Amino acid sequence: MAGSTPQSASLYVGDLDPTVSETILYDHFKQIGPVLSVRVCQDTTTRKSLGYGYVNYQNPNDATRAMTELNYTKIRERPCRIMWVQRDPMLRKTGMNNIIVKNLPAEMDSQALMQAFNTFGNILSAKVICNEKGESRGFGFVHFEKEDGANEAMKMNGLLFNENKVVVEKFKSRATQQEEIQRTFKNLYIKNINPDISDEVLKEEFSKFGEIESVAVMRSAEGGPSKGFGFCSFKEHESAVKAIEELHGKECSLAKEGQTLYVARAQAKKERQKTRELMWHQRQAQYAQYTNLYVKNLDDSITTDRFRAAFEKYGPTMSCKVMVDKVTGMSKGFGFVSFKEHSQAQKAMSEMTGTTALGSKPLYVSLAQKRDIRRSQLEQMQRSRRPGGFSPGMGGGPMGGPMGMQGPGMYPGGPMGGGYQGQGLPMQMFSPQQHPMMGRMHAAPAARPPFMNQMPMNPMQMQQRRPPPKSSMPMGGMPMQQRPPMQHQLLPVQAQPPQQQVTGSGINIDASALASMTPEQQKNHLGERLYHYINRRHPEQAAKITGMLLEMDNSEIINLLDSTELLDSKIHEAVEVLQQHSHH
Repeated sequence: MAGSTPQSASLYVGDLDPTVSETILYDHFKQIGPVLSVRVCQDTTTRKSLGYGYVNYQNPNDATRAMTELNYTKIRERPCRIMWVQRDPMLRKTGMNNIIVKNLPAEMDSQALMQAFNTFGNILSAKVICNEKGESRGFGFVHFEKEDGANEAMKMNGLLFNENKVVVEKFKSRATQQEEIQRTFKNLYIKNINPDISDEVLKEEFSKFGEIESVAVMRSAEGGPSKGFGFCSFKEHESAVKAIEELHGKECSLAKEGQTLYVARAQAKKERQKTRELMWHQRQAQYAQYTNLYVKNLDDSITTDRFRAAFEKYGPTMSCKVMVDKVTGMSKGFGFVSFKEHSQAQKAMSEMTGTTALGSKPLYVSLAQKRDIRRSQLEQMQRSRRPGGFSPGMGGGPMGGPMGMQGPGMYPGGPMGGGYQGQGLPMQMFSPQQHPMMGRMHAAPAARPPFMNQMPMNPMQMQQRRPPPKSSMPMGGMPMQQRPPMQHQLLPVQAQPPQQQVTGSGINIDASALASMTPEQQKNHLGERLYHYINRRHPEQAAKITGMLLEMDNSEIINLLDSTELLDSKIHEAVEVLQQHSHH
């Protein structure tokens, strides 16, 4: 009994191969009947498949047929697992009516597990847990629709499955397991023990709280020096609780000099690993509250001590390090510094950016990002690029043709980078070392954001551009002089968005809205705000300056919008770069 009267026409499809797309999923399920929609769920950061999705049929009866006929059929050589969409969050989270089956034969798969238990009631899902190679780990779960089915399935406990004596137990959520452990534990872990403390002394002190079954101070070898920690097992749970209450965190004769005794429930190795992982994630979350800075363009002679000294004038640092090559020991030219206070990091970034305080090259200072986030943003930028690195019908510009075709470091003439399509300044015009604004220009450029298409073009500026050399051949394959002239259209500047939250620069930013956007959508959103702000101060150069600032990471742009002083400083630097160009 794998199916029942459907409550809806929506199905959950799990255990999907990462290469299964929504088109493949649709083709697999449309053989049953008309499909209204399909969805393969993706990681919001990497855009990679999470291995599950949803299928919505037009007719609930087709969904029932799919449950019967398509469950565990192969999609891309991997059996899919189909369930009714469970809309009750309590049922999903608590694992009600769920059993765990242990010591399964290696050859038993999810479909065989379902067939072994389907006589006890309607099964919502059955799954054998596998490793990364697809091999069974020897246990699985069966989720029944009703509690009676789960209770009846307990009769299978102790029976032989292909000579394997299986163990069938009611599934307990991790929270439930932890609650039971907290109510019954008897074993304690003790650390910061004075090296002179023996087993006998430890037992004598802890026996004050109840009868002890065993006690031991751990040593490096039999009769060797103490490792500073040990274990104590009580006969009663209440005795263990009382020992923790009385001794944990206390200065006493059992503890090392200058330290307090640590007494807590002893944990199995697997649980300790999970606890350490949880603590690590908590530290990471706490660490993220600090402002971490990434600093590059460091001279090779800069050591971590000099690096730290340069930044500590802005406030105490949580960590500070210059990255070095593991083989040669030479500096990689960049490092990281973490401040406890947000304001201190902001000031350091504002004042150190573009200076030569740590060598001969202007420093590039920005918010640090995790590698996977940087990679996903780069992938998003690359996906958004058009062939040839420019948008059809648009002139070369800071986010358009020449940037993608000839390389970074070039800015066009005219507010929109007007000129012949694909034409830009020579690549040698600037280098990242010539100006701090160019510090990030080595990154792969993004396609022209949609909001740029709504900025006004300047036809007069295009007439002032010199024609390209006859040898120029853009990626489109046609010599530039043979291309048809661009059709120009004067469009109004996009109206300012409705007022939302106001940042330090007075620019409207909705943080909650940004959090729900993709990196590309964020770039468009931030570009609109930047252009509106810059256009009030430098209307003739607003588009070019906006394009220059958009080469920065989204997090850096948000940081700029949070500080009028920092934003105005960057705009001033951009103006200087453009002025330098105008003299060439």
